[in-house]
Amino acid sequence: QEQEFIKKINKPVTSAIQNVEGKIENVLNQNQNLMDLVPVVRQFADISIPESEEEMLQLPSSTPFRPRFIEDSTIVDPVSPNTRNIIIGEIGQKFLPRLKDDKFGLYYDKKRKSFMIGNLPTTFENDDIIINKKSYEGTQGLWRLLSYKDDPNDNLYTDEDLKNYTEILWKSDSIYKNNDPATKKPKS
Repeated sequence: QEQEFIKKINKPVTSAIQNVEGKIENVLNQNQNLMDLVPVVRQFADISIPESEEEMLQLPSSTPFRPRFIEDSTIVDPVSPNTRNIIIGEIGQKFLPRLKDDKFGLYYDKKRKSFMIGNLPTTFENDDIIINKKSYEGTQGLWRLLSYKDDPNDNLYTDEDLKNYTEILWKSDSIYKNNDPATKKPKS
């Protein structure tokens, strides 16, 4: 009776252990089935294809080569050429021109391979704008004035930004048609 009482008390533990043993046996059987595949896999790994047959097995391209019909003038680089070695600050990156617009403000001249304003090359040092070896503090206001066609609201630039902008336009002949003071005609 005492042994039956012990069996009865331990029955939940005993049945749980038997259940675990059964699952372990199933896993071992599955692993054995996988282990039976090892020689087959090794056999395939030893197969080599002669080089002449490799060339014949190359698949043709699913898409044949087609010439591009997109005009260069419609393609816009996210960053203009030759700017990979220039470090441009966060403000400059927001305003740096990305389209070919040599009629207004900052633009990239492909022939000179440089940014220009008017007829003067322009370089950058972080956000600052350097024209004719003079550095202008690259504030949001000045960048906005140099890169937007439309007049920005007065509250978007300071008096200092406007003063620097005016100086840049005069120095670069950017106020004249074709950036040429000989025309004596203002840009319209």
